Amino acid sequence: MRYTRRDFLFLVSACAFDLLVPENIFPSDEQKIIVNLPSYNLKLICSDKEIYDFPIAIGRGFAGRRETPVGEGIVDEKRDGVLFRYGKDYPQTHSKKGDVIRWTNTFDEKGNRRGYKMPYKNMRGLGLKIKEKSSKNFWDRFVIHSTTDEFTIGTPASNGCLRVGMNDMLKLYDLICPEIKKGYLEKPVGIEILYNLVELEKSNVIIHDDVYNKNINYVEEFKKLMSKKNLNENFLDYTEMEKSFETAKTSFKETRKKILETLMKEYPKNFVPVSLKEKLHKRYSLSEFFKN
Repeated sequence: MRYTRRDFLFLVSACAFDLLVPENIFPSDEQKIIVNLPSYNLKLICSDKEIYDFPIAIGRGFAGRRETPVGEGIVDEKRDGVLFRYGKDYPQTHSKKGDVIRWTNTFDEKGNRRGYKMPYKNMRGLGLKIKEKSSKNFWDRFVIHSTTDEFTIGTPASNGCLRVGMNDMLKLYDLICPEIKKGYLEKPVGIEILYNLVELEKSNVIIHDDVYNKNINYVEEFKKLMSKKNLNENFLDYTEMEKSFETAKTSFKETRKKILETLMKEYPKNFVPVSLKEKLHKRYSLSEFFKN
């Protein structure tokens, strides 16, 4: 068995280079991907109104790792094979920086240790070109790809790429331009990466951790969302909402700190349970904020 630490891995052709590409690239209108980073969710929306949801891991934005950028772009390539390589030398295993990782040490969904040969034949990648809002160019830097470390799904763990669980990635890969098995897409799929800390779901409001510390005001974001949806907000007590959201914000920050500290530890002390990841989100019924 080979010991590996995910903090020092990188994906071939995924996150190593910044390459400018042309701006005049137009996506297909048959499919679109919507990613909301704080909710760790990727949606594939198809023209037949089918919607598929996939939980993801996002860029850490901490300890030398990039944030996943907010912006628009395209999925323009299907990669039916990906490789992970060591990001530094490991003399204890006779592994050098750049060597292909052949073995993974990870966990099952219950946190039990698992070690097995890297299942590269079942790993997939989708190449992205993303235009950050502050840039006029697309950056060929990030990839949506399979991960064997599925315990990191729902956390800020990667170097900017979007991680998807093994089975979910196989499904997503097959759904994207199903007529193309691999290679560049003649009709790229549009992708929009959002940073929405507040979401409305029927009579509920859901808020998420401000993972990249953008210092966004939750109540103001809620008001914008209500206005955008043409909903009446006069019946709500915003003073009480502000108090509740501030309490949640403090809890989010403490939880994120604990998650990041855990992810930085050596295997097998780096497992993050679902119960902890769930604390990065808070759901309220709107009735909790009705005026008396």
